Amino acid sequence: MNTEALIELVSNPIIKCIAESVKVIGVNFSIHPDGYAVINGLFKSGEGQLKIEHGSVFLHQRYDRISEINSWDDLIYVYYHWWNSSKNRGYDGWVHPGNGLTDEFKRLGLVKTEVIEKVIPI
Repeated sequence: MNTEALIELVSNPIIKCIAESVKVIGVNFSIHPDGYAVINGLFKSGEGQLKIEHGSVFLHQRYDRISEINSWDDLIYVYYHWWNSSKNRGYDGWVHPGNGLTDEFKRLGLVKTEVIEKVIPI
C-alpha cells in the first residue's frame, strides 16, 4: 500500500470530480491500494488507470497511450476516441456508446442523433 500516493489521489480535485461523475456514464471507478484509480468501459482499451504524476492527472490506457486529464470533459474525449476507433469492430456492445456516454458526447458536440421515419402498413 502506498499511503502517500493514496492521500494525493483522493485529495485531487480532478479525481474527486471524476469519482462523482462516472455514475452518469455507468462505468466502475475504484481506488487501488497502490495509489491510482481504475476506470472501466474504455471500449477496446478496457480499463484505464488514473495516476498522479508530478502533480498532474494522467490516464494510462491500452497500447501505452497516456492522456493528461485536466477535467471531466478531457476524460469524455478519451472515451470518445476509444468508442470511435472501436465501433466498427463487429462487437454489438461497441456500436452504440450507451445512454450516459451518448448524452456526454452530444453535450460536447461529438455526435448527433439522427431519426429516420419509416412508414409501415398496420
